[in-house]
Amino acid sequence: MTATTQDAPARKAGGAPIRNYIVLEQHAFEEDQAPYFVEAGKVEARNATNALRKAFRELKGGEEAETVLCVIPEGMWKPTPVKGRRRAEITVSVGE
Repeated sequence: MTATTQDAPARKAGGAPIRNYIVLEQHAFEEDQAPYFVEAGKVEARNATNALRKAFRELKGGEEAETVLCVIPEGMWKPTPVKGRRRAEITVSVGE
């Protein structure tokens, strides 16, 4: 399959393509418990490092702060429902 101009990510001359990243921010229920991540938004950037910088600026504004962020290219962000049913053996269904 060949990519058309519409399908190709935006690209500046000589640079990496600009793509959308999903931004996740780490939270915790209480101290000393396992963390969880919450979807905090989307940013456009050429790479993950620039996406992290841009996301931090958008989330925290001009304030000095500290947080843990994770950025994932939008094309790789595929939340998929998974559930288990008890039968004679446990069956795991993906995508239902």
